[in-house]
Amino acid sequence: GNGEDASGAAADGSWEITEELRAKLREVFDKMDLNKDGTVDKEEISKASGLLSELHVGFGLRAEVVFESATTFDEFEARLVREWEVTCKEQALAGVNVARAVA
Repeated sequence: GNGEDASGAAADGSWEITEELRAKLREVFDKMDLNKDGTVDKEEISKASGLLSELHVGFGLRAEVVFESATTFDEFEARLVREWEVTCKEQALAGVNVARAVA
């Protein structure tokens, strides 16, 4: 333990992705950035739909994160992390609701 439970919530209640997940985001972004210009554009994103699907599954995201325009790594990471946080919080709340319904 590094102070996180299985949902990804840190001991202080904040939601942080692990360095391992951050490295995975970087790896996928770099694979998508075919011309190595530091951004992924619509064409590169459309060619990488399989990679993005893998990422969605790996992060357990419920919603597809859609990138409409050229995106830097920071924007890419921020959008995916935001969706990951929402998914984690929904799952945590669903767990609470189930426990409350059973009680």
